[in-house]
Amino acid sequence: MPLVLIYLLQANTALLLFFLAYYLVLRRLTFYGLNRLSLLFGMVFSVIYPVIDFPDLSSSKPVLVSSIQRMVSWTVLETIPQQTADGSQWTWLVVVFWSGVGVMAVRLAVQLLSLHRIHRSAQPTTYKGFRFRAVHENFNPFSFGQTIYLNPSRHSEEELAPILQHERVHVREWHTLDVLLAELSTIFFWFNPVSWLLKRAVKENLEFSVDRQMLQTGFDARNYQYMLVRIGGLRATLATNFTELTIKKRIGMMNRKPSSRRLMASYSLLLMILVTLSLPKIPGASVNRERGITTDAGNFSIDPKNAFAVIDTPNGTLNLIRNIQLKHRKAGSEPPTELILFSKNSEGRGMDVYVKIKDDQIEQIKILALASPHFSANNFSKKPLASLK
Repeated sequence: MPLVLIYLLQANTALLLFFLAYYLVLRRLTFYGLNRLSLLFGMVFSVIYPVIDFPDLSSSKPVLVSSIQRMVSWTVLETIPQQTADGSQWTWLVVVFWSGVGVMAVRLAVQLLSLHRIHRSAQPTTYKGFRFRAVHENFNPFSFGQTIYLNPSRHSEEELAPILQHERVHVREWHTLDVLLAELSTIFFWFNPVSWLLKRAVKENLEFSVDRQMLQTGFDARNYQYMLVRIGGLRATLATNFTELTIKKRIGMMNRKPSSRRLMASYSLLLMILVTLSLPKIPGASVNRERGITTDAGNFSIDPKNAFAVIDTPNGTLNLIRNIQLKHRKAGSEPPTELILFSKNSEGRGMDVYVKIKDDQIEQIKILALASPHFSANNFSKKPLASLK
């Protein structure tokens, strides 16, 4: 499977776990600041998680390469036929993924250009100490970045101050960054419904937080809720919008009793998810590239998951390969450029080793598989090998 698909599988699995924790438990709590951090952390961690090398908690094997091990008992298993591009069956999935990313990126660019057009046509205005840009289109009040956009003709005098104060909270706390991060998540994870639900959860939580702050400053809850009901109209997709959510949900959260501090223990779910994700990944399902080392025989590529079994026998391996090449030439056939050899590591474990030859020199060595600790070369039965994956 191509690395990009392995990455997407792991990243979206992490995203799903964080979203489930939020949706099933955390969203019912009134700790909106902690919920904001949880949502942001979940999105960021899901992106970097597949490329993090967590230690193998279930193994006492050393992970780092401390020295180059000398191996013995080499035998030739099979010459590998020249192959076409590996994983061609996955190519169409990769093409579909990047096509979707392209479409979503264009969509975001169009939205940003639309906001830029609104910004240029709006006029800087001040009302009772609040700075905003007056727009002429039939938009609901919204903010983007450090700017508030409002059509004054659509609102009464008694509504303007609460609306502007509401949007100023969005501006002061840089809520646009949360929204943009959620938008970027839907660009690269466009195929995953969780990324879209998570984007909505981010916007919901931001509005819940601002509503609570508005009531804490002394606004009458009933009048504030009536004002939400009166205000309606169009929305700005990228903006933190005054009526972005259903009024019923926002009013319900405003009337909810503050969560007990004891419920803050619920955020330990995030720690449990981190522990789960730090467990060893499925063997062979790593997006990390192989680690390179340099020896007298050339640059060898080593599987980082099996780094404790590094092999490098420049002299012995080259002598074996030269004997194989000599036999082929005497027989009038072309010497192989790729081989699978069988050997033992320093702990006595058998392993299949891939060797690539170029200009009669070893170009690459890679461990393909390790046998069980009790493996014996005497009972090894040769099996046809499929194409390298």
